[in-house]
Amino acid sequence: MTTLLRYEMAEGQRITSDPWTNIRVEGATEPVIERKAVTAAQLRPLFAREPFQTYTLPTARNAGRDAAYWLPILGPSTCPIPPRKFAVNIRDDWVPLQLSASMNLSSLVTRVDEILAMGHATAATCRASGGHFSENVVASDKMAGFRSAGLSFIERVFSSEQSHYVQFKAKTGRDLLEHAQAGIAILGAIRQEIAGGWLFTVKGLVAAELFADFMSMAEHLLETGYKDPAAVMAGSVLEEHLRQLCGKHGVDVEEERDGKLVPLKADRLNAELVKKGGYNKLDQKLVTAWLEVRNNAAHGKYELYTRDHVAQMIPGVLGFMSRVPL
Repeated sequence: MTTLLRYEMAEGQRITSDPWTNIRVEGATEPVIERKAVTAAQLRPLFAREPFQTYTLPTARNAGRDAAYWLPILGPSTCPIPPRKFAVNIRDDWVPLQLSASMNLSSLVTRVDEILAMGHATAATCRASGGHFSENVVASDKMAGFRSAGLSFIERVFSSEQSHYVQFKAKTGRDLLEHAQAGIAILGAIRQEIAGGWLFTVKGLVAAELFADFMSMAEHLLETGYKDPAAVMAGSVLEEHLRQLCGKHGVDVEEERDGKLVPLKADRLNAELVKKGGYNKLDQKLVTAWLEVRNNAAHGKYELYTRDHVAQMIPGVLGFMSRVPL
């Protein structure tokens, strides 16, 4: 409800403030139903299953991955569903938190290892250049490929302003063995950071999981024939991602009107983020198109877009969030 009210204040302009502010509800409106405590007998069949016995996560697309471990633990403590329900078809019924490849630590480690292999292959081509000022040189084509792959990876995962990127760019500029070795050392340090879980901020990881969860819901809505709520949900995720990017890049998300702070519209945030270098103008155009689909859905203009538009929007938004992480 908070999201809807904030959207209406920013986009619909039919309300200027949250009507729930300072409202206090005295007493419960419905009788409280006490839930019975979970017994050991109820929990035992659940935790006799994978992954609690083999300590391995399922790999099927809708198996849940990490959620297959955490849902049975959290479920009995946080909702009234009997714990035995969590032991039934847990691989099929749970919609997973599907993080995109750039947010997946194991995928990043794999990619670093691939680039490190390119670096070692480059170093293996070392030979003396000859002459009075002989140097240990490496194959120029392999060095170019190693440097390009390394810079692309570091920029995408961190940024072009981060120290790893600056150092890698400065120390791999020539076709020399020492430059190849420097690049390998920098990537090795990056790999340790990623494998050790130090890559993302806690806020970024939590946001990524929540966003992925909502995008999975949007996909499910679309698959079951509800294109309009799917568009609204995907668009809301996009807008929240833009607002968090604003915090990262120092862009104001509110402005003062008649003495009150009012949230800026998503289109305005989109433009300001491009000015701040948050992403390029091509991404700006894509975001504008997705926001238009969301606005049409939210305002009942269902004839202005089709299911295919929403089907393209959902993976598009996920890809944008991968390219432009928090």
